[in-house]
Amino acid sequence: MPESRSGVSATFHIGLPAEQFASAFPFHVAIGPDLAVLQVGKSLRRVCPDVRPGVAVEDAFTVERPHVPLSFGSLVKNTGLLWLLVHKASGMQLRGQMSHVPGEEAVLFLGSPWLTDTAAIKAYGLNISDFALHDPVVDLLQLVMSQNAALSDVRKLAAKLSEQRAELREANRRMGSQTSTTQALEHAPTLRAAAPPSCSRCLTPSGGT
Repeated sequence: MPESRSGVSATFHIGLPAEQFASAFPFHVAIGPDLAVLQVGKSLRRVCPDVRPGVAVEDAFTVERPHVPLSFGSLVKNTGLLWLLVHKASGMQLRGQMSHVPGEEAVLFLGSPWLTDTAAIKAYGLNISDFALHDPVVDLLQLVMSQNAALSDVRKLAAKLSEQRAELREANRRMGSQTSTTQALEHAPTLRAAAPPSCSRCLTPSGGT
């Protein structure tokens, strides 16, 4: 089989059916020469229903990076740069790159949501299953979720310990109060015996002799 320095065989070509490609890249967008959407990944289609074939890219997204004019020629020319698209309706950011489709008048945006915390997943209506298995975002989100779960457990434990300390302080206070009362009662006969005759009546319980 002929080899190429680029790592691509001269006789082997990979051509995924549209549905398989959409599954492998669930947040991709295929863009035509008129800057209209040609195809949308299954996950992006679900969370951003306004992004559909026929819709103008500029109506659905704002290009944050790179700072270049939005034209088909610009997309083709800047395939080696990092692209950051912002979905206008939801504010969700998509981070990825543009790839020109050989032999086709189309450019593919291959990327995924740029998330910094798990709260964004809920805010955008995303699930872990929306991401491709090869997407490193999945590992990052699972790590964050594990850390959040561990932090939640620590907070619950700290709250429980604080509650137990409060209960212990209250128990000690009651015990101290009871001890003082007991000691006072134990010392009462001694006080009566030591008191002058004129005060003994004050220390003698009512009805005593």
